[in-house]
Amino acid sequence: ATPTFVGYSYLSARVNTLMHDMERAGIEVVHMLTDHAPSAEIISFQQAQEKSAERRFER
Repeated sequence: ATPTFVGYSYLSARVNTLMHDMERAGIEVVHMLTDHAPSAEIISFQQAQEKSAERRFER
């Protein structure tokens, strides 16, 4: 039973390390994508309503 537990602990640690590395790589990819993405213009709710109303009247 002891060799099985040691083997399980070893493999479990390897899997946890692999999962951590994959998660870290995924986070880095997301950061690279968001760093190069054009920044969106943030407008107030009132400005959004006015633009929406203008579009409705144009149609």
